[in-house]
Amino acid sequence: MKFRTIAEIVGIVGVIIAFLEYAKVEPNALDKIPEVYREKAEAAVKSSEIVIDLESYKDKIDLYNLYRAAMAMDDGHSKDLQIQKVVDIALRKGDLKIAISSANAIDSDHTKSITLSDISQKALNIPEQSGYAVIAAELIPSSHTKSLAIGKIVQFYEVKARGGKPRELSNIEKYKIVYKFADSLANMNKNEADAKAFADSWFLKRSYDDFLLFREVFTFADSTANMDMSEEIAEIFAFRWIDNYTPEEFYIFKDVFTFADSSAGMSMDENEAEIFAFKKVHEHRSEIKTNKSSKRDAVTGAPS
Repeated sequence: MKFRTIAEIVGIVGVIIAFLEYAKVEPNALDKIPEVYREKAEAAVKSSEIVIDLESYKDKIDLYNLYRAAMAMDDGHSKDLQIQKVVDIALRKGDLKIAISSANAIDSDHTKSITLSDISQKALNIPEQSGYAVIAAELIPSSHTKSLAIGKIVQFYEVKARGGKPRELSNIEKYKIVYKFADSLANMNKNEADAKAFADSWFLKRSYDDFLLFREVFTFADSTANMDMSEEIAEIFAFRWIDNYTPEEFYIFKDVFTFADSSAGMSMDENEAEIFAFKKVHEHRSEIKTNKSSKRDAVTGAPS
């Protein structure tokens, strides 16, 4: 079966674009999904039509006009910056169709890979739109980033097949995951001896659940598209986080930092965005503490 790329039809208006008719599929993301889950994934993809026309966007005319203006730009660097702004706004509005079509037009393969990977992950957070996760993953130019995105998609369908309950990993499986993350060039980039020491030490002092949060924080801190720290500083930052903050507070930090750092948001540099995000985390913590005190006073009858 012959396929065309979404890039060929990004500018088409007034046409319903079905992914399976136009997607670039070499290698095919659907083929990378185990056969046991592939039928459901393919059904989700087939139902994920990309409709970008004036009629469909009457209620989002500003987003539609911003998208069309970005697509019409000629200068590569300026266009990429404008497209990222469109992607940020589209994701905040929950519009995965414009987010994907916009991201696919990014000129830089590195930026395109990171952006499409983020979109794929966000799509998995909305189960009824999981087909868009496959579409976004399919268009990622970096084979390594594509594989990571597809791995998360497979995990999503595996959990779904188990009725929402993830398979319990054995101790050796958990050890391998920690070791490989420490050893991987794309992650902590430690040598074999240091990766082994890291994994051994982890399971002596901490839990696997702690590692899952550590990994998420480290990846965000280390990413050039986010906090852009070195591996050494990102490791310190992630340890500091799991020792002093909660997973919920990290999601607040991540959301605030992304908005503050984005050209579509507050346009702060990384240091300013980090300080601002920590401020909002501590404000949230103080608010929670105040609310708990108020509830306790209400129960005991103590004056507030």
